[in-house]
Amino acid sequence: MDKELDYGQTEERDRKKARAGKTGTYIFLTFWALVVLFPFYWMLLTSVKSYGSYNAEHIPKLFTLSPTLQNYADAFTSVPLGKYLLNTLIFTVVTTALMMVVITLAAYAFARLSFPGKNLVFTFFLSLMMIPAELVMITNYATITQWGMRNSFVGLVLPSVTSVFYIYLL
Repeated sequence: MDKELDYGQTEERDRKKARAGKTGTYIFLTFWALVVLFPFYWMLLTSVKSYGSYNAEHIPKLFTLSPTLQNYADAFTSVPLGKYLLNTLIFTVVTTALMMVVITLAAYAFARLSFPGKNLVFTFFLSLMMIPAELVMITNYATITQWGMRNSFVGLVLPSVTSVFYIYLL
């Protein structure tokens, strides 16, 4: 009889430990969610403050008593923001489509075809991932400028058409 009572107490103690562990986990996750989401809250809060009220605050406040949407109206009327968003959408779609064609063909060649020097070329390709992105950006800019494609849509898309990492991933 004592063993049954002891077993019941042990089971109850285990449930309490599990509940305490879950509670601690949820408290930690809630805290971490607040830490991660705070910059988004701050961004939205700042966007609905007027310029004068934002600059008048010596210590930033976590709320505003007089929110305004004037900043959004100014953003869409002072510059052609809609056109910028459309250009971004076009660039993204075109670049992604071209990139899918290029990286799929390159990955297929490395994965399925057999040709002399394949391993050497693949090793060289993987070594390209070690080059810092800033260095590649400068080189791409110089190349696009030499080819006379600066300030053109083709000059913007062409450097983004391939990615060594995506070829390796496929």
